[in-house]
Amino acid sequence: MGGQPSKLREELQAAQRQLSEEQSRAGSLEAELRSTQQSLATERGKREQREAELGEAARQYAQQLEAKEEHVICALKQREVLEQLRISDALLLKSVTTAMLQKPPVVRTCVTGALDELGAGAIASDSATAAGKGEEQLRDELNAALARLAVKEAHSSVLIQASRSDQRRALCSELWLNQMCDASLTLRSANLMVLGGLRMPRPQQGLLPATGLSGGVGVLRRFGAEEGSAGPWTAVGGSLLWDARERELSALRFAICGQPMPGQRVSMGFDHTGSLTGSLKSSWDAFTLHATGSVDLNTRGINRMGVEVSYDLD
Repeated sequence: MGGQPSKLREELQAAQRQLSEEQSRAGSLEAELRSTQQSLATERGKREQREAELGEAARQYAQQLEAKEEHVICALKQREVLEQLRISDALLLKSVTTAMLQKPPVVRTCVTGALDELGAGAIASDSATAAGKGEEQLRDELNAALARLAVKEAHSSVLIQASRSDQRRALCSELWLNQMCDASLTLRSANLMVLGGLRMPRPQQGLLPATGLSGGVGVLRRFGAEEGSAGPWTAVGGSLLWDARERELSALRFAICGQPMPGQRVSMGFDHTGSLTGSLKSSWDAFTLHATGSVDLNTRGINRMGVEVSYDLD
């Protein structure tokens, strides 16, 4: 019986040693667990930081890509607007060149002024300037330039029409009878001009006999270069007055006028009184020489001669 407590004591001591070993092993495992948790937390923090860095880099890349796309779109639109400006300039230059070649000098001066005002600074911006402007601003400038161009074209058209009318009127006056009708209607085109009218009865004035109600007719035909051009041209005209009371011609005139070369103009006419008239007009630079003369074929004497010299200061 005395050996049983000793055996129990040994078992108790063995159990205590085993418990101590298990506690020591549990402490080691717990320390290892804490170390592992710390390592996991550190790795998790590094991973989250890396994910945040990658996300930020992705956002920056997306923003850069979007900015590049916007820049490309803006450049394409600016290129389109610049192409429209180039086409507008080409059309303007063509129309101005055509007007300068075909229209009279006074109109050429007006058109040249319009070209200077609507030049490259007003219509076509260079690519360096256009690169810094938005599409809306370029379109506004284009619309404003086109509006100014339309105004200038309308103004030039009015001047062209006025100059054309003055030239035709002057040509008719040069080839037809002076003060032929008191009431008349004239139809004028580039190559044909026709007049019809009435002249009221006139009392005798000096050597001029009295006339009754007279009908007047005038015809003018133009040949050669286009109207307003510098090429050679010739015009032939005739006019007459028919006295209804006397039933006879009361006045008659035939004349010819031509421009053999730029700046030179020659005319010659013959009327019912037997008077042969002629004139020569020559222009170079700012000088103009105009010589006129008339010869009475009935008396074979020179009635009148005249020379006029003028110089334009501006």
